[in-house]
Amino acid sequence: MFSLKNFKTAPILAAMVVGSTIALPLAVTLPTPVAQAQINDPGLTPDPMPSLPAVTEAKLLKAVAKQLRVPVKQLKVERSQLATFSGCLGIYVPGQACTAIAISGWKAVLSRTRPGAVPTNLVYNLDQTASQIAFNATASGGTILPVFDQFGGPINPSFEPNLVFRSYDIGSNSGQMVYHTLTTDGKITRLVTGPTIRSRPVLVRQLTPTQLKQFQKSLETNRLPNLNGYSYLTSASFADAPTITFDVGSVVQYTQQDLNKAPLALRRIARDWNNLIK
Repeated sequence: MFSLKNFKTAPILAAMVVGSTIALPLAVTLPTPVAQAQINDPGLTPDPMPSLPAVTEAKLLKAVAKQLRVPVKQLKVERSQLATFSGCLGIYVPGQACTAIAISGWKAVLSRTRPGAVPTNLVYNLDQTASQIAFNATASGGTILPVFDQFGGPINPSFEPNLVFRSYDIGSNSGQMVYHTLTTDGKITRLVTGPTIRSRPVLVRQLTPTQLKQFQKSLETNRLPNLNGYSYLTSASFADAPTITFDVGSVVQYTQQDLNKAPLALRRIARDWNNLIK
């Protein structure tokens, strides 16, 4: 069953593998966003950050093109980020243990463009030389190009012992934040904060043990840790809709307005969570 004990703070990112090596697969502290991060989309200039070395990028594109049986010209590395992975190359697979070693490498977001089709996104983890490459299927497949920035600045994932799941909505203009928290006793509480507001936690719902297990199973089946560190935001959606953050050892962001453009796993988790808190 999915729980915070199953993974640590390092990025744990469902794997198709390409390349030469197979990568096997209540006291509450509230996060406080302090500043707006730049929200990138294909029409904006990405934040400066280290990029894949040319040799590594070429090797990645060649391996992915071979695996997908498509021309290299259909693929493009849109953005990349330095990362440190476990022995599973940062891949979370339910029930699978990973060797406690540190592999330096990259997270890379690729776009695939086909004639007459909307570009789709592919997310990969790789070591420094691209001799090990793992496909992060969970974070891939949407039409919103994911970014590594988080609205409000970097967020440290929560690892409170009794925490099962937490979401918070950040109002785009009002500064109001609405927190929903699910704890191991099945209680879902709501807390509203803002420049002039500080409510007390209010009990929204008491889940039965069966309902709690079903939701934990959804987090496990949809491999939430594989979404860690990604934000599915666009400048257009950010201007009109609150940013929603899931924070439970992994941090992922989206807006309800553009959820249909996000990866399937994120849409399923959001659906199951919304059914519990509405």
